[in-house]
Order: sequence, then structure tokens, then C-alpha cells
Amino acid sequence: MDPLVFVLILLCAAGHAAWNSLLKARIDPAVATTMLAIGGGMAAMPVLFFTGMPAEASRPFLLVSVLIHLFYWTFLGKAYAAGDFGQVYPLARGTAPLITAAGAMLLVHEYPSPLGWLGIVVLVAGVLTIACRGGSCGGPFNRMAVVLAVTTALATAGYSLVDGMGARLAGSAFAYTAFLYACNGWTLLAYGLIRQRRSLFEAVEGNWHFALAGGALSLLFYGVGVWAMTQAPIALVAALRESGVLAALVIGAVFLKEPLRVPRVVGAVAVCAGLVVIRLV
Repeated sequence: MDPLVFVLILLCAAGHAAWNSLLKARIDPAVATTMLAIGGGMAAMPVLFFTGMPAEASRPFLLVSVLIHLFYWTFLGKAYAAGDFGQVYPLARGTAPLITAAGAMLLVHEYPSPLGWLGIVVLVAGVLTIACRGGSCGGPFNRMAVVLAVTTALATAGYSLVDGMGARLAGSAFAYTAFLYACNGWTLLAYGLIRQRRSLFEAVEGNWHFALAGGALSLLFYGVGVWAMTQAPIALVAALRESGVLAALVIGAVFLKEPLRVPRVVGAVAVCAGLVVIRLV
């Protein structure tokens, strides 16, 4: 894989984990996800003046992606409300690459090499190992958190495939991403006004700057990820984006005071090994 693409994906993965941690640390995560989507939409609209509109051929993909993202944002907030960040984030992100790889073979006819498969499997195994012990007391998984995290993973795989294909037809990956985020912002604004009106207004009053900054960062990180899917196989990019669990592990332990257990350390080593293998592809 091209070194520039590799490094940019890793940096964006770490940034993605950082802003996701804010969903757990600040306010009600279900409301926070809505705020971030709205903030991302606000940040995206001026970007469109510079990128222009994506090509018409990509519009059907954009429509499907907006629908998938609605489910993603909704279930992500509920998952963070139900379980530990150090459990939910790795589980939600770690199960997605294998689903994405299978979908890429069926829909895009991209088949990872044996070395590529090895890197994906090792990385995913590490991510799931990090998540294998849930809750702050070392007990079994919080069942509801697991269900919501896996549902989020399915949405992640879905929009990764749709956006990877759509961006290749859009003429510009950044125009595609900006238009997608603008549409997501309006969609989540309508959702928030219908389902979360009172709590959303209360949260926005003191945290609008957090929503705008976090949404802008999300737009940047995802834009780079979508661009990477036009430069490299979707499955490999999707797997590399989950390296953010390493940053999530540190954030959860240092800032959120979540326990750093042996399985999570072993999983981190496996993630690093998977990254090395993918870099060699």
C-alpha cells in the first residue's frame, strides 16, 4: 500500500477514536451523536463551495448512504449510552472490516491477496480481543451494548461499501463526502427535532462549539478515508480505519478511567501486527 495513504488512514483513525470518546465523556451520547452529525453538516456546506457537487452518477449511492448513516448515528449513541467506551468502540469497529471485505468481493469484485487477508484477520482478531471483556468490573458483556455495537458495525460496513463505490463515480471524493455530510446534517436535524427536541436544545445551548468542532473533524477524517478508498482496495482501507481502537484503548484507560486488562493489551499487540502485514501488501 502507498505509504502516504497508509499514514493518513492511521492518523484519521486515531482522530476518529478521539472524537468518539467525546460522545462518552460529555453529554448524553444519543444526543451528542445527533449534535455531531448536525455540526458536520454545517461544516460541510461551505466546503461544497470549493469542491463543487459530486457527479450525478454518484447520487444514488449518496441517497443510500444517508439512510444507512441515519441508523449508524442512532445506534452509535445508544451503544455508548449502554456500555464502556473501551468495549463498545472496538466491538462496533472491529466486526465491520470482515463484513466489508466480503461485500467488496461480491459488489466490487475486489479480492484481497493472501497477505492482505492475513493482515485483515489478525487486525480484526486483535480488535475483538480488546473488546472481549466488557464492563468496568471485568464481568461478561453487557448484552444490550453488544447488540447495539454489532448493529452499528453492520451500518459501518454498509456505508463503507456504498461510499467507496460512490466516491469512485463522484469525480471528487471530497465533493462526495461534503455533500454526504450536508445531507446527513439536515437528516439528523429533522430526527433530533422529532425525537430529541427538548434534550437537544438543552445540550446545544452549552455545547454548540463542541458539536461544530467535532462535526468538522469527523468530516475531515471521513473525507480522507473515502479518498483512500479511491486509491486502494476498500477492504484494506476499512481494516486500517479500525486501528483507531489503539487510540481508543489509551483514551478509555487514561481519560475515562476504564480498566486496562491483559486481553486488551494482547489485542493491541495483535492490531499492531495486523497493521504491519497490511503495510506490506
